[in-house]
Amino acid sequence: MNPVFRCNRFEPGDADFHRHLDTPYYDASRRHVSRYTVLLYLTGGSADPALALEGGAAFETIEPLTCVIFDQRYEHEGAPYRDGRKVFLRTELVFTDPDVAHDPEIGALFSKACYLTGESVFAPELARHADAYYNRVAAAHWNGLATGASREPFVHKQFRGVHFVANGYDFWFAKSDETTLAECAALTLLDYFNCKLGDEAFRTLCDSEVIEADGTDWIPAFLGDRRGEPAVAPFDKSLLFPAPEAPSSDGLPDCACMICSGSVVGPNFETSRNAKIIEHYTRAQDSAKADILPAPVLMLGEDVHLDPEMFLVEGNRIHVLGKEAPRR
Repeated sequence: MNPVFRCNRFEPGDADFHRHLDTPYYDASRRHVSRYTVLLYLTGGSADPALALEGGAAFETIEPLTCVIFDQRYEHEGAPYRDGRKVFLRTELVFTDPDVAHDPEIGALFSKACYLTGESVFAPELARHADAYYNRVAAAHWNGLATGASREPFVHKQFRGVHFVANGYDFWFAKSDETTLAECAALTLLDYFNCKLGDEAFRTLCDSEVIEADGTDWIPAFLGDRRGEPAVAPFDKSLLFPAPEAPSSDGLPDCACMICSGSVVGPNFETSRNAKIIEHYTRAQDSAKADILPAPVLMLGEDVHLDPEMFLVEGNRIHVLGKEAPRR
């Protein structure tokens, strides 16, 4: 059983959970794939229907703590209870299948579905496209990837003068001297993961519009007319670490609490020129440098600074280099 349980809650009057397929759990490295959905209803009630499966099986009334297990090949839908809150947990029964294999096209479509779901917060019309993608992905696990609609949704975004087009799997930027490949890679990651810049999510800082089109041939000319300034200014991180001043004294007073009054060391004592304080200052700087200088992305408030040498783009892969490999 997948140990990740999702909790679903519906109030009377909420919209129905319309007909859909559940996307199977999949782990290629372990040859794991789910085949059955498990629903555990924590509350009971009635609806029309409370749960309906493709092929006629339907429940109008569900008792509390009812467990339903069904094959993930079946489409299903459910409505909120008429007489109270509907709460249920969802997980999957997972099987080992030595023949399970990764399909890049299914992975790409799932990535688009996830991305459009997030973008639907700003453009609600994208929700129906995300739903269609999710259903195609779920069905593809059993029947292969079916052909979708010829027109595809794209999102045109502008962030601090840089224009790009995204569909959740592919990202397009205009080739120019002003925007480096490293900058394009970083903006792709900031957008895909919707990272925070200061207190603001990246996507809220973009000007966005939805474009539905056939294919991608239109994108180069579209972006070529919208070239802007670099979104990320060059930044020398060494400027964050000014060199200490030259020492002019060695000793420290025995009673530090009277330094400010001047009665122990006199009014001319300068901490920034004391050798022992400079030693502590340098040690603290070295510790901070170890974290900041190798950082590929440095965020100072809402300012984003990149280290181009820490971004490696190979084909359709972006490698962000660091001090150590990320854990699984």
